[in-house]
Amino acid sequence: MQYITAPIIDHVDKVESWNPKSIGSDAFQYIDLSSVDKEMKQVIPDSVPRLQGQDAPSRARYIVRKGDVLVSTVRPNLNGVAVINEEMDGATASTGYCVLRPNNTSLDSQYLFHWVQTPAFVEKMVKQATGANYPAVSDKIIKKSRIPLPSFDEQKRIAATLDKAYSLRRNRLQAMQLADQLLCAAFLDMYGDPVTNPKGWDVQRMGDVIDFKGGSQPPKSTFVNEPRDGYVRLIQIRDFKSDRYPTYIPAELAKRQFDVDDVMIARYGPPVFQILRGLSGSYNVALMKAIPKGGITKDFIFHLLRLPAYQNRVIAASERTAGQTGVNLKLLNNFDVPLPPVEAQKKICLTLSRLEKLTSEMQSFTEDALDLFNGLSQKAFSGLL
Repeated sequence: MQYITAPIIDHVDKVESWNPKSIGSDAFQYIDLSSVDKEMKQVIPDSVPRLQGQDAPSRARYIVRKGDVLVSTVRPNLNGVAVINEEMDGATASTGYCVLRPNNTSLDSQYLFHWVQTPAFVEKMVKQATGANYPAVSDKIIKKSRIPLPSFDEQKRIAATLDKAYSLRRNRLQAMQLADQLLCAAFLDMYGDPVTNPKGWDVQRMGDVIDFKGGSQPPKSTFVNEPRDGYVRLIQIRDFKSDRYPTYIPAELAKRQFDVDDVMIARYGPPVFQILRGLSGSYNVALMKAIPKGGITKDFIFHLLRLPAYQNRVIAASERTAGQTGVNLKLLNNFDVPLPPVEAQKKICLTLSRLEKLTSEMQSFTEDALDLFNGLSQKAFSGLL
């Protein structure tokens, strides 16, 4: 059965806005673009600060209610979406979100939440995004997009089924995150805290042992979405999470390239300063490569840069560049790095390789859960579930 479709705007209520500066020194909860976990598709309470009204950012405007669906208008390919729960009821969201408030008579909140995660919705938003370095869509584009609209009871049935698949996917993601935390803790145990250097390693300046090389940005007009002779894969930050939107460019424009074992860094966010590896190709300006200068291995760099001692300071000092959160290279280059001898580095990384296998398996399980969720979603919104 093929469902009729309707513009989302016809089935959502108006969302109230305000200026928190009106409450002076009183506090309010602020949901920023970084407050939503783009993997888990939920607002993370620890990432929702309480701010005084007088310190409110200019984008703090929308009062959200339980059941509202947030859709990030920025970088739609990352699909920053979430549904507001009771804990976040009454918080204030950034204007970087389109806040959708289902009327709950013709449109169910959970049904809408699952719809805005579908490849069909995401691809439509990506195609309509404007801005090469900071792609975004407007509230109007999101609200005028169409949604399959069965009866309200049927929507609730579909949402209940997808809720179960979503729960499985979330549990797998949480397990993977725990495995990743275990990997980081094991490295810290063998290496020691870089701030206190309890192992007494020789201390080097980070910029003296690692060269951070930024990527290049070919014209968007040269992009193609399928492999061709004489073309090279252009890797973007999103590609480390999903292979859904591959991009290829002419080989002569692939100025900066990297291999599978190279350590790559997300220069911009949110989230800023992700440490990535596992792909190969040419890389764009949103990425940079961490190149060993000598006395340090690629594997060791990968684990080193993921330590909270460096992560927290880089994220806290990130700069605003064209509306994006960016890595402060001067800060990064000037970090002190306690550096074990190369043989000790190799021994540490060999031990960690066994844990990395577990993390890799968890990644595979998570991708299976995502495939299941996407398969069910496709059937559900096509009237085949």
